[in-house]
Amino acid sequence: MTSLIQIGNSQGIRIPKHLITQANLENKELELVVVEEGLLLKPKKNVRSGWADFTCKGIQSGLDNQEIMCDFESSDIENEWEW
Repeated sequence: MTSLIQIGNSQGIRIPKHLITQANLENKELELVVVEEGLLLKPKKNVRSGWADFTCKGIQSGLDNQEIMCDFESSDIENEWEW
């Protein structure tokens, strides 16, 4: 169990190391999501992770550039951009 603590002008929590390890959050950039039950803490997903491997596998299997790029167009890259 933990509670909010004052950190400058903000508030935060201390997360026990065993929970960070168990949730695989060590040395990761985190995303906070408001959910009905409260706040969800999760590793930030890199939208482009896996692209290089996918492209190499596509080339090796004989796909042409149009077939490879078709899958990238359907990915969620709009949410990656911050203006």
